[in-house]
Amino acid sequence: MTNIDKKLVIGIIFIVLILISGIGLIIFNDSSDGPEIIEDDELTESEIANNINEQQTTYDSYEITKDISLSPLNSSSNNIDINTQRTYTNSLNDSYIDTTIEYNGNRSTVELYTFDDTQYSSINENSWDVNTNTEIMQLFEYVNIINENNINNYNISSNEENYTIKSNTDDKAIDLINNMLTDKEKELINENFTFTNAQNTNYNLTVNEDYIIKYISINSEVEKSNQTYEAEIQLSNFNQNADSIVLPDELSSDDNIESNTYYSFINISQTTGNDVEITIEEDVSDMVESINIITRENEFSLNGQEGESISLSAGEDYNAEIPNININALMNSGDTRVVAEYKVSDTIDTTD
Repeated sequence: MTNIDKKLVIGIIFIVLILISGIGLIIFNDSSDGPEIIEDDELTESEIANNINEQQTTYDSYEITKDISLSPLNSSSNNIDINTQRTYTNSLNDSYIDTTIEYNGNRSTVELYTFDDTQYSSINENSWDVNTNTEIMQLFEYVNIINENNINNYNISSNEENYTIKSNTDDKAIDLINNMLTDKEKELINENFTFTNAQNTNYNLTVNEDYIIKYISINSEVEKSNQTYEAEIQLSNFNQNADSIVLPDELSSDDNIESNTYYSFINISQTTGNDVEITIEEDVSDMVESINIITRENEFSLNGQEGESISLSAGEDYNAEIPNININALMNSGDTRVVAEYKVSDTIDTTD
């Protein structure tokens, strides 16, 4: 073999090694990005439970229907019947909730939009209240559907299309009831809605061949405030490909945005393209350590000198649809004072 042939062979081997290592890297990256699903012809019950819980981590934009019926067993209290449609986008921390509650002879509705930490709530189709710094509870972030450490309490069967999981453990009834309603929804019931004990629970879960939830049903006797209720809970119509949540026009109008300045030295103005400009119009640098501008996306600081200004870009520095710009002054004394705000109004009246 000539030197040229040897160099050619070495070159080919080198290229093949690069390709093999590249393919291996791609395979490695792909496996680490997704859920750790165990694939085998004969799975143990623990492996099936693992696959169901792992699949939960992939749920991002999804919608589900919840039906809850609570019937008192040892008192004259009224039934509590709840029907709610819920849509979530986990990656954006968005949710939409439409709930009807029948309790004590009254029928009430609550509608909730949550975007990041801003919540719009309307009770009985009246005006909308807007609250910031709201914590959203996603359906599957607080409890695994199956407790893998207690797998002996589950009876798992399968056919060509579904896995059916049954259990008599009481923990799922308590978890799901206590965590499946927001504070706004609980306000309509107007009583303590924390359950402390469950018994005689029948838990039924159906997932498809890809371990995606199709249906959850729970029947149980649950207790709160020395009262026992027969609880029937159903989670159905699970759709893993829900559309993005969009505020209706009546809530996203610029007319709903407030610009409030509480001291004369600062000014807020809106420029082209929904950008917001903040200007120091009087020198306060001898009284403050800094003027701090805080949004969900960024933080900025000014010295408090006359003529200083900063422009916040819509979509980059703040969310123009649901703005929440807080401007605070850190005083030389160490105190912090709110000097201005640019935000959605606390109440939006759409009843006209």
